[in-house]
Amino acid sequence: MTQQTQDPTLNKAALTNSNGQYPAFRQSPWPTVLAATSKVFYGLGGVTILASLGIWNRVALPKLPVRGAKKSAKLVSKPATREQHQESQRLGTFVGLWAPTFVITAKALDDASTRLARHEYAQWEKKQGEKARTAFRFFNR
Repeated sequence: MTQQTQDPTLNKAALTNSNGQYPAFRQSPWPTVLAATSKVFYGLGGVTILASLGIWNRVALPKLPVRGAKKSAKLVSKPATREQHQESQRLGTFVGLWAPTFVITAKALDDASTRLARHEYAQWEKKQGEKARTAFRFFNR
């Protein structure tokens, strides 16, 4: 009768953790970091839209009377000139064009986060499958 020798690649410690259970999948922090950064960029896109609307519609604010001045002083405001309106529209348009850039960047980061998480899980699953096949081959000798 021949004695079977144990496969050197099969090691119970390599298959199990300290509790004797198979290890759970541990994801690296990068997908989480990319997803959080993506949310920041989505927020920046929304803030940029609001800032663009505010800049586009800005007009000269009325000047408030100084304290201690006569009670009969009225609010004084100068109407905005045509050049000021054109300048605010140009600046509003310029700031408004940042929003698509932020949103596209956010989408790219979100997709990268998802792809990285799936890739890491697939690699872990492949490694676990190889360990299981190695153990199965050992017991079927």
